[in-house]
Amino acid sequence: MIVDGKYVKLRGGRKGVLPIALGLTEDGVRAVLDVVLTREEDVVSYWDLPVRLWRYNLTVVVADG
Repeated sequence: MIVDGKYVKLRGGRKGVLPIALGLTEDGVRAVLDVVLTREEDVVSYWDLPVRLWRYNLTVVVADG
């Protein structure tokens, strides 16, 4: 699972962050696993992604760093 954030513009001139979780299929193709919209890039929003995926029975996670 790869997690990264993308800054986006919202209505009213506000900014938001889309933390995106990507996975790899058995063929090595990237697939979007989950996306959430948050107001800022913080630990809580990034921690929420693996927790949400765990609830959907994601079974293998490899972490570096």
